[in-house]
Amino acid sequence: MGLGIDTYNLILTPRRLVFAYVSQNDMKALVMEARDIAKAEGKGFLGQAAAQMGWLNLLLERYNTMTVEDILARYSGSFFVPNTAVSRVRVNQRHSAPDEPTRPIEVTFETTGGKHKFEIAATMAMSAREVKQRLQQGLGSVVR
Repeated sequence: MGLGIDTYNLILTPRRLVFAYVSQNDMKALVMEARDIAKAEGKGFLGQAAAQMGWLNLLLERYNTMTVEDILARYSGSFFVPNTAVSRVRVNQRHSAPDEPTRPIEVTFETTGGKHKFEIAATMAMSAREVKQRLQQGLGSVVR
């Protein structure tokens, strides 16, 4: 229907929230790279397919070797918000019915520049409580 979803990784630093944009092309390249690494390690078809699902780990490894400025320059569409500009963060996950898939975690950042609303896929390994705790570690009492 023409509705696209923009994908970001949130990087919480002591001074700012970095929203690193991940394009479809970046995802595809990382999936291929993960497959090629598995293939070079001698893994068969199933091993390569499983490795492809770990593309995000490759991206996280890259982030760990880059400065915030490098990330912002490399991944067009990325942006940051100074932590001091964040006035409120809400983390919410509506309950799902027993026969319904788990709903995404909703995170809303209220800043001096406006609101930024994001959804964290329910398939991620973190619960809403864990997301809230991690944000509180970096942003303190503005997280509710």
